[in-house]
Amino acid sequence: MFGEVPRPGIRTKEFLVDLVALEPATPRTLTALFAEGRAAALALRERVRKRIELGHELPLLPVEAQLLHLPFAIPNYVDFYSSREHATNVGRLFRDAANPLPENWLHLPAAYNGRASNVMPGGCAVVRPRGQYKTAQGELVFAPTEQLDYEVEMGVFLCPGAEDRLAGFVMLNDWSARDMQRWEYVPLGPFLSKGFATTVSPYLVVPEALAARRCAGPLQEPRPLLHLQVNEPRNFDIALEASVIPAGQASETLLTQTNYRHIYWSHQQQLAHLLSADIRLSTGDLLGSGTISGPLAGSEGSLLERKGPFLQDGDTVIFRAHAGSIGFGELRSTIHAYPSC
Repeated sequence: MFGEVPRPGIRTKEFLVDLVALEPATPRTLTALFAEGRAAALALRERVRKRIELGHELPLLPVEAQLLHLPFAIPNYVDFYSSREHATNVGRLFRDAANPLPENWLHLPAAYNGRASNVMPGGCAVVRPRGQYKTAQGELVFAPTEQLDYEVEMGVFLCPGAEDRLAGFVMLNDWSARDMQRWEYVPLGPFLSKGFATTVSPYLVVPEALAARRCAGPLQEPRPLLHLQVNEPRNFDIALEASVIPAGQASETLLTQTNYRHIYWSHQQQLAHLLSADIRLSTGDLLGSGTISGPLAGSEGSLLERKGPFLQDGDTVIFRAHAGSIGFGELRSTIHAYPSC
């Protein structure tokens, strides 16, 4: 979605094809387009692809000049916790170094309901949240977080009318206030420490574009219960990276290089878990993969796992992802100080 008056487009290199200008009967939102059925959206995509291939003239607009929006209006947002490496790293810090994984973690895709109204497109300012936490000296305070963190994730948008219920994939940053999280997460899990902001990239990449990047997921032992068993290849080979431009500087520092292939519970299993309780789905529902960490040094999907340092006001965080020649654009946000008044 792009423009002062939002409308759908398809990116080709450094341009956007204005779908409404190309085919005036096109619905004005992706929500409306996919609500008609995923087949209609794929057919439109195929018509554009053929026109590009044949060299036909198209209504092209430069990407850099466009205001980009969320792909969908988001009715519901669920964030999972599905990387074994990440859950192990965090469990050693928050729980028990000898037993970092909760008893149920290898049996189901753990998740919580996030704050859909606080999901924003990249480019929006992320304001440092204020909340309750204990300082390093053990004092309980209500103050701006001192441990603001990013989380490298993939997001899946849903289309209930489709056979596989998928609309497509985006990059997702589940921003986290770690000091607030450490204090509030027992007994019911994260709340304000994650609800203040989630950002997603604007370009929806359909599964068909990623068909050649399917790959096997990590071995699941013990074997999941029947309703969570899926055929291989269940994962996608999508390389992700996170960089930070420190406040007042011009150059970026690469901090994370990881891959979606490492995710333990696939998006299919996450969705199967959600549906096992007869949860009602809506077009534009968003599932976050959970932080994607890998087995190697430098593949940690969050600063918490690196033991900091955490983000400062004025820092800009940049996510990039690609699956071979398929790019996901860029997900960029700058940290703003909590307002003093």
